[in-house]
Amino acid sequence: MAMDLVNSILKAEKDAEKIRKDAEQEAEKLLENARVKARKEQDAARAEREGKLETALKEAKKESEAGLQKIHVEQGKQLKLIQTSSKKTFENATKMVLKEVTA
Repeated sequence: MAMDLVNSILKAEKDAEKIRKDAEQEAEKLLENARVKARKEQDAARAEREGKLETALKEAKKESEAGLQKIHVEQGKQLKLIQTSSKKTFENATKMVLKEVTA
């Protein structure tokens, strides 16, 4: 009877050790799955952020190029106005000089 009790205790200890090892393995598996999932989510978030950043940079470049084009157009208009005004002023000055010379 004592032998049966010792065998029962040894079996219980063996079963308990197996349960502990199984639980540790399951916990490690769960942790690894959580790590993998976290890495995937982090990579996805990084890719999304980089995509948004790239889109924002492209949009900013497009807007700045459009603004620069508007500036070039406006400068062209101002240059024409200055050239027209300069031509008129030169013509008037020429007329005044001719008038003084011929008078």
